[in-house]
Amino acid sequence: FGNYASPEYGTVKSSENYERRFIMTFPNETLPKGRKQKTTSLYDRLIERGAVMGDSFGLEHVLWFAKNKDDAYEDPTFKRSRAHDYVAKEVSAVRNGVGCSEVANFAKHLITGKGARHYLDYILAGTIPKAGRIALSPMLSFKGKLIGDLTVACINEEKFMLFGSGALQESHRRWFENHLPKDYVQYKNCSDEWHGMAISGPKSRELLSRICRDDVSAESLKFRDIRETFVAGVPCILNRLSFTGELGFEIYT
Repeated sequence: FGNYASPEYGTVKSSENYERRFIMTFPNETLPKGRKQKTTSLYDRLIERGAVMGDSFGLEHVLWFAKNKDDAYEDPTFKRSRAHDYVAKEVSAVRNGVGCSEVANFAKHLITGKGARHYLDYILAGTIPKAGRIALSPMLSFKGKLIGDLTVACINEEKFMLFGSGALQESHRRWFENHLPKDYVQYKNCSDEWHGMAISGPKSRELLSRICRDDVSAESLKFRDIRETFVAGVPCILNRLSFTGELGFEIYT
């Protein structure tokens, strides 16, 4: 748990679990008590657009979109739920056009300093990318067990941003801090400070080119490239990355 889990939160959630001890929990069912511990700046807008929300590590995040906010509810069932047709439309939009999703629930870990590369080379099992590039890397315990699956972005030789599981951010924070050298490396968990949006689909580059002042062509911004730039006039980190299987970009600010 994070700092959102106050004693009051613990009381509310434990009472909810006790009340439901003989009640079946269905797939995709989210429980209501102790919610809205953390929200993003887009929360109210997303609710107005029909967002059905889940929560991860106390942060409200979108699961899927209904027609409007009055229609935004799940139907707990072991069969195909009412979300299916809505999600199918979202998948079709990303497959054939462009879609946008909030990715604020990813953890963001900032590693800086002269010794940042050496430190990451020690603590991660994969190859650390060159400046301006991104790589995926597992993080292992000293017994060789997987404890993290991270996206490693080298902004420059003394500044790295690692993206990972929001639910595991406290566990990963402790691991990073417990293995920091005494000098030349600084660590900060920026998960609550940085917001993220992802745009995906064959028309995502066309959309991005209209709001980004940099060249985002395939030749200029290659797969797994990262750069600091401006999108819609806002300074940000731009990743050429997508987990959808389609062309896509991640924007963090």
